Amino acid sequence: MSTLIGVAWYDPAEWERLRAVAPDVKTLEPTHAEWLAFAEERLASLRAAGHGVRRVPVEVAALQSWCNAQGR
Repeated sequence: MSTLIGVAWYDPAEWERLRAVAPDVKTLEPTHAEWLAFAEERLASLRAAGHGVRRVPVEVAALQSWCNAQGR
């Protein structure tokens, strides 16, 4: 049985919201298109290694609320 890995998935608007609030923005790809290319490569690598992969849509406002509630 392969490992199932959840991968954060951002639409273009959420990517921009993430970049607006991320404390480590310099480590993120500057555009959604660049992030998408990177993410698709990683998904392919994980699948090639035999893992199951599931895209998990991220709503940045909800993520930010959760982080605040967790003191992160």
